[in-house]
Amino acid sequence: MVVYKAEDAGRELIVVNPRDTSRRCSTCGHTEAANRPSQAVFCCRGCGFKDHADVNAARNILWLGLSLRRQKREAEAGAA
Repeated sequence: MVVYKAEDAGRELIVVNPRDTSRRCSTCGHTEAANRPSQAVFCCRGCGFKDHADVNAARNILWLGLSLRRQKREAEAGAA
């Protein structure tokens, strides 16, 4: 359904593996289960960055999606 909705709206859908996105620091990249002291709180044990856990995970997912899109476009440009 999501694919259909994206296509219907003229949007690009990029599927991202969500593994560790809620444990990875969106600032320094440190990944550790202890970075999530609670369901709502993210506190990086590597650099001390603090944020709402969902916001931090959303930043990681956005970064992954943009990275995958850039790789796809570079591959398409190289093939042309």
